[in-house]
Amino acid sequence: MVINKEVINKTLGEKMNPTILLVDDEKDVCSALNRSFRRNNFKVFEANSGEQALDVLANNSIDVIVSDQRMPEMTGTQFFSVVKNLYPNVGRIILSGHSDIEDLQEAINEANIYRFLPKPWDEKQLLETVNSAIPQAISISKRFHSSERQLIRSYDQPIVDAATEQKKQ
Repeated sequence: MVINKEVINKTLGEKMNPTILLVDDEKDVCSALNRSFRRNNFKVFEANSGEQALDVLANNSIDVIVSDQRMPEMTGTQFFSVVKNLYPNVGRIILSGHSDIEDLQEAINEANIYRFLPKPWDEKQLLETVNSAIPQAISISKRFHSSERQLIRSYDQPIVDAATEQKKQ
């Protein structure tokens, strides 16, 4: 599958390659995913734990995260719950070899993930899912920043009104 670069470039503006963060405690899984995404012009970051991934997020602009569900110390859902609060505009996809209903419910309800995909993954389906998560993440970001600007304006308006009133006098 070839990613539609024109759509991504229009959506991302100046940013040429979308960035993806791969989170899995199995290094071989990260390496296989990395090769696939690099072949499709993604800038790829890897982390082998939720904590490592949070460090990567703190220092880099990430569009989409693909994380394993079952990892030591922090599950994918727990990691994505933190990401949802700190980085609400980042797309969140869980890739898991285990798919019990509790994990799925928690991932949807607590972490507000975009998709839950099985391991072993189908490369075409994974690339299409990530590709479709990018515009959604950007749309969320635009809505978030628009709300942020409205909030700032609501605080600034009384100050502007007072300054205007003072000039009239």
